[in-house]
Amino acid sequence: MPDERVRMRKFFFVIVLMAYPVLGIAGPSPARLAAMDSLWVAYTFLYQGDPQGLAHVEESLRIDPDLALANIIRAEFAMKQQDWTTARQYLRRGMELIGEPDQIFSPTDTIPVNVNVVEANARVSLGYTLMALAMQANEKGDLETAMRHLNVARLHLLASLELEPTSAVKNTAENLLSLLSEAYKR
Repeated sequence: MPDERVRMRKFFFVIVLMAYPVLGIAGPSPARLAAMDSLWVAYTFLYQGDPQGLAHVEESLRIDPDLALANIIRAEFAMKQQDWTTARQYLRRGMELIGEPDQIFSPTDTIPVNVNVVEANARVSLGYTLMALAMQANEKGDLETAMRHLNVARLHLLASLELEPTSAVKNTAENLLSLLSEAYKR
């Protein structure tokens, strides 16, 4: 029965990943492959709303701290916990690593996914995170930091639209940009 659960998780992960870009690179290191194996379990838990997946993503990062997708998914767990500082840290790191030539974004090389979709999603997540940090700064009366966060959020949201976002990510970016426009009017 455990093998069936593993197969189902892997199947679910692959289906969900179709919304994310997968970059198939020949010859990833054994450590990177092991990190991805742990990561797909974490990813499945994330989208089932199960916080125990955090242990799997942290294991993936322990194995390979330079796996871009592991950093991005770690940020998504932080976002679910409204830990905006941690989310920002991992999103920035993940986006720094996306363009590295040895990155992989899928547990299998049979499903091609465009890396621009992953970056677009990460940029929208970072924009949202920065908006949340701006609200926190505003509540503390630190208007300068709040405006800096909003300005950087706007840049990431605009950049996400220049990539190849899915329609859902595009709509989210556009909605967040609309909220930013309203915030600038105040």
